[in-house]
Amino acid sequence: MLIHQELPLPKLHNFFEVKVVDTSTGETVQEARAENVVLDQIYHRVASNAGTYGGIDKLAYGDGTGAISASRTALFSEKGRPDLTGRSVVVTDDLVTISGKIVLAESAYVGGYIREVGLSLTASYASNYMLVSHALLEDSEGNPISIGPKTNTQIIEIYATIYIQRCTGMTKFPNRFSDHFTGTWGSGSTLYNPRVMPQGLALPAGTYDSATKTYTTGKLRIATGTGNTPGVFLGITSDVLSENIVFPDLDVFPKYTFLERQIGAGDGAQRAFAFTPGLVVPNSEIIKVAGVTKTRDVDYKIFQGGDTIPKHDPAFGLPYGSFDPPAVYRSNASKEKLEQLTFPTAYAQVIIDYGQEVPFKKARVERVPYAGETNITICGSLDGVTWDAPITASASYSSEKYTTITAPSHKSYRYLWVSSGISYDSFTSFMLYGGANVVFASPPANGAAITAQWDADVPPKDTLLFYDVQAAYTATW
Repeated sequence: MLIHQELPLPKLHNFFEVKVVDTSTGETVQEARAENVVLDQIYHRVASNAGTYGGIDKLAYGDGTGAISASRTALFSEKGRPDLTGRSVVVTDDLVTISGKIVLAESAYVGGYIREVGLSLTASYASNYMLVSHALLEDSEGNPISIGPKTNTQIIEIYATIYIQRCTGMTKFPNRFSDHFTGTWGSGSTLYNPRVMPQGLALPAGTYDSATKTYTTGKLRIATGTGNTPGVFLGITSDVLSENIVFPDLDVFPKYTFLERQIGAGDGAQRAFAFTPGLVVPNSEIIKVAGVTKTRDVDYKIFQGGDTIPKHDPAFGLPYGSFDPPAVYRSNASKEKLEQLTFPTAYAQVIIDYGQEVPFKKARVERVPYAGETNITICGSLDGVTWDAPITASASYSSEKYTTITAPSHKSYRYLWVSSGISYDSFTSFMLYGGANVVFASPPANGAAITAQWDADVPPKDTLLFYDVQAAYTATW
């Protein structure tokens, strides 16, 4: 898979005010201002996915003149670069404001002139400074002006303010772009940080083409033994882009057809069977039993799932096929449905009603840590009257919050009765992993081969599949 996205980078606007004060009288004897040109080199550094380490922390001044251009990398004739004092950083969702000043005391820079200024940040180590902006001093009418020669009875104060305006397509500030300018020493971060989700597999570092302003990551090989939980890739995310790649996205991952394969054999009792992996394009499946094509919603129902895909976790973002949140009721040892509850509950026995028959293979129970050493028990039922044999899992007295319970075979139920067996060991959440994709109305006959063909437009992942993933990001400014 190769993705290519564009990211407009924010505009930076910087202005300066200069005051010359006669210390013998306290009067301001000269003033100047300057509007900046932001230099391309800082944009290229950020767009190349290189980090910075100190944020904007110094103000450079010099006595050179000339035609200012965004392609420049330094002042015409730099004379000093002291630290900003009184540095202020204000960050809102859409705007970053950084301000500060430098003061040249009476004994400093005597006889010197100031005609140009600029702000800089620490690029990679303590002495590697990068100029962010460059400006020539002007008077109140916009005419070029020089400050100086400075005397030993004057102090010069130079005030600087820079604004960074968030642009369309970028996450809210603070983000990995604003961090380059607001950071302190050692806090810098690269811009894109692309990852395959939900596994969080990071794409390796890559190369930058300054001519096209494009950063291309290295190629990530996701081998057959990697990333198999939860069995699919849902997207490729970047910390700075507000719109990421979310599957289905046929431009990145075209529809893939799993040709007819056997998914099980009938035993006269089992009704639920699973695809591997477990997501299917709706209405794309062809299901056969003993070579005879079956009819959807008559002979079988189709479900999204797989043993590793949670069905009711909004944060997971299952593309399709998840059910509405189930109803939860307080229960007792007799499996009676009492008053309705919401998670987290204060009870150790509950009934979960999904409102329809749903596949069940695995569940994850969240419980109060240190509540006690006990067993979590789950029973399933289609009608709320007749219950299958219980499935149990140990829950130890520890800080571990989650207990996973796996059924020995694929089942389908409407109701699940969940119990910890101890009155004070209450549940805080319950996550269903559906497992089966096909639930037949009647169990297929003993020995009947069950085959399926289906399409997937969300990249499936199991031990038979590997992927090469690469991303390219083109910046504009």
